[in-house]
Amino acid sequence: MNITQKIQKKRGNLGKAVLKKNNQIRPEMTVLDVLSRYRKTEEVFKLYDKQAGECICCQALFEPLRKVAVTYGLNMEKLLTDLEAAAGQRPATPKLAMCNFFSDTKKLKKFAHEYGFSGIDFSFDLKQLPGTPAQESKWVKDISALGPLEVRYHCPFDRIDLGHDDPEKAKAAKDLFCRVIRLISKVGGRYITLHIGLGHDSTEPLSWETTINNLRRLVNYGRAMSVRVCLENLVWGWTSKANLFEKLIRRSGADVTLDIGHAYACESVQSQQYTIEDFVTPHADRVFNAHIYHTEIPGQGHIPPEKKEDIEDRLSLLKAIGCEWWVVEIREVEGLLKTKKIVDEYLAQENFSSKSRIITL
Repeated sequence: MNITQKIQKKRGNLGKAVLKKNNQIRPEMTVLDVLSRYRKTEEVFKLYDKQAGECICCQALFEPLRKVAVTYGLNMEKLLTDLEAAAGQRPATPKLAMCNFFSDTKKLKKFAHEYGFSGIDFSFDLKQLPGTPAQESKWVKDISALGPLEVRYHCPFDRIDLGHDDPEKAKAAKDLFCRVIRLISKVGGRYITLHIGLGHDSTEPLSWETTINNLRRLVNYGRAMSVRVCLENLVWGWTSKANLFEKLIRRSGADVTLDIGHAYACESVQSQQYTIEDFVTPHADRVFNAHIYHTEIPGQGHIPPEKKEDIEDRLSLLKAIGCEWWVVEIREVEGLLKTKKIVDEYLAQENFSSKSRIITL
């Protein structure tokens, strides 16, 4: 049985199990966790402001719900029930985003509108990172001009590692990511995706404990800036193995960007040691972004799907867990539009199926 058949076999049960988990808002989640994942819950918190005597979102943004209930004398069970009811009102379809492969902001925005993209996944270029107040101001102006498109951020920094075995290089990497987070916060950005081991052909230069400790520090720094730090799985290295990826997420507190092409191509999945679901199921409620394409081939980069069936099971997995940001991560026009057409076809089919089920009921 190949990996696609294996995924297909598990798909129904997995979707039900993950959806059940994803609908639960837990007492250990912070107010920010809930708001970031379920925007409609803001109205629920506002309803509780009167009982609390102050703005909960203003004064207790980083506090766990359990502590919020105790501090303000709220009924924990009712609070969770009300929040879950609001959280269940998810958009029917995810937002489709494209990469910023045009440097001209006007051209990028025009292209996105013309071809039906709802957002931009902005990858920083180290050579063009703003270095002066004037450059920062220009960058902020350029990003703001992309509105009303949503913008999320990506740091594909080659050989820049939070967990480098050289303490000076690890510190330099952490300082760089903090600088980027500050920049993102200036334009109201809420998500940043980064990597571990990108550009290396071995994990030998990296320290496991230093990686976790510095990633945790960066997550906390981002949280203070209202920016979620998301770790992406790669096609090789620690993040290409589902068990190690889970440990990195759990011990650092980072959120997840699931790259379905990397997950498909990595050796641990191709050898059937793990399945693609294994990168998701331990932390389904923390997958905030997804990169969409078929597979990655050394020397060729990201390869678009030829047909819907190439990626259908992986898209169904993302739909099941409620991931709402799908980046079509192809950087050439023909492949990008080809992939988007396939994704649109899948979503149209899913929406039709959902309506049919409602009519039947």
